[in-house]
Amino acid sequence: MDDGRKKLIGLVERLGLFETLKLTDMPYVKLWSLIGDSWLTTDIIINFIKDLLSAYNPGGLTINDISDNTITYSETSDGVMEIDYLTPTVVYVVEFNIIGNILGHIKKTYEELSQDVLFEIFDLLTTYHDDRRNIKLQEQIRKVLREEINESNFLYKAKDLIGRLLLKDKYNAKPSLSFDREFGTEISQKYNYPFGLSENKIWRVIDNCSDGSEKNCILVKKIVDKLGDYFPYPDYSNLPFRKKVDILQGMVSNFNYDDIVSFSIEGKTGENNELEDEVDKLQNKLNYIFRWVPSKQTIDKIKKSMNLQEQISRIQSMMGVINENIPQPGESSGSPLSDEERQGMESRTEELTVNELIDMLDYVPYYKEVLQDVQNDDYSWGVTEKVMEYAKYLKQNPDSVYNLPPIIIVNGKLQDGAHRISALYLLQNNLDMDNPLWSEVKLNVEFYS
Repeated sequence: MDDGRKKLIGLVERLGLFETLKLTDMPYVKLWSLIGDSWLTTDIIINFIKDLLSAYNPGGLTINDISDNTITYSETSDGVMEIDYLTPTVVYVVEFNIIGNILGHIKKTYEELSQDVLFEIFDLLTTYHDDRRNIKLQEQIRKVLREEINESNFLYKAKDLIGRLLLKDKYNAKPSLSFDREFGTEISQKYNYPFGLSENKIWRVIDNCSDGSEKNCILVKKIVDKLGDYFPYPDYSNLPFRKKVDILQGMVSNFNYDDIVSFSIEGKTGENNELEDEVDKLQNKLNYIFRWVPSKQTIDKIKKSMNLQEQISRIQSMMGVINENIPQPGESSGSPLSDEERQGMESRTEELTVNELIDMLDYVPYYKEVLQDVQNDDYSWGVTEKVMEYAKYLKQNPDSVYNLPPIIIVNGKLQDGAHRISALYLLQNNLDMDNPLWSEVKLNVEFYS
């Protein structure tokens, strides 16, 4: 059994089928195509039926609501009994005589049903689940939030619509950031926001709006109105309101610019995306299920990163140059400039502390995330593990800090040295806080432009 299939089946067994479909945001037919149905037990079927009805139809629904077909409970020469009504706990069975008159109803628990009847109900409800999933949320919003909307209209509908749009889950999962942490890529993106708000503050504001807070709903609208200064889409001001809200959702979830434009503005969803086959191939290769719809640019970045990592692994395997004492460069490390690249570029060298470097540069990757991982005792991300290796080596061999390769800055952006910066930042803020060396030591920094 391949790892991807094993992980999915493990999710079903641990969380249940209904929660797994929600978590992976896929239809049952897609899940079935990936892992088959050999794992499908009676308990899983019954729990799925109960969970789905509790979530979508807690008051119950009739078979006629979801299908033109009937489900026979039993049949004799005197008449027939059919499943009539489904609730989260029991089913109602209607009894007909031989000429079609109703004789009465009986209640049965799902555990009392035959396996054949249970499977028929399961087949109907998985189709019902998939049909519900395919209803476009944007179509629902378009009916209420017209192109020109006034504030009172917005406040009246904000709780239902903004809440459902932005808070499919109360927890802001940030799936592309999770992907970066698992595979060492850099496809997620951080943003600045109106009024100096942080993404976590905005998420709480949205959460409170969805719970009915008018003050927070007003703030959501004000954020969206000013978002064009922070999301550099050329025609932002002319976008419909619903797309602007979609963009805000993507920003606070750390999706990159290309992914947001592709999904929220161009409307390339999982159902109409010409890249679906390419995404499927990439998922199979990585044994990983994308919990968002990546753009072509993001797919290219992932493939390029994976190809680079494969080449590094092959070269290391061929040369056998793994030194057990000195930490090796991490998979997501940058690279120094070659002699050819240096030609024609102006250069200068300075000596700067880590904190001076961080303050000077617009962006230094993952040093904060690594510190947070270590504080949480979480070493599952390869970058955190590699930075920790560097930091421990420096702590045990403090004189080696003076022999580190130079940090490379090209056109104001960090080219090489992110692991070293993260290691020194980790030492001064966690591993060796009492040693002033890590905050005072001057690193050689080469600037090119």
